Amino acid sequence: MSKRVHPTKRRSAVVVDLGQFREQLQRANCRQRIEETLSLHRDALRGVFESGLVYTRRGSRVARELLQSQQMLMRAKDLLAREARLPVCGEAVLQKLRQDVDELLERASATAKRHKVFFS
Repeated sequence: MSKRVHPTKRRSAVVVDLGQFREQLQRANCRQRIEETLSLHRDALRGVFESGLVYTRRGSRVARELLQSQQMLMRAKDLLAREARLPVCGEAVLQKLRQDVDELLERASATAKRHKVFFS
């Protein structure tokens, strides 16, 4: 009797870089925060214009601040896109970009909190 030797199938182990996965998750979270805040600002601007408040001193000030805040958010979105396109670079550069994005989001949120009457 001859023994049959079955070739064993080697399963390749999948190696997941958790650091890279964490970065992707952080980017997705940041993109989501930016999109939510942009949507909120668009709704507020729509409310200011549709109600006619843009023709008052207070309404025009609110609209101007919301537009400036929206520009900051667009800049944050561009910075985030630039970070994703960067080749492997130093951690200091990536950390600086993330700080800029977080700072812009905080400033936009502060504007939203100041004028939350228009966000209904």
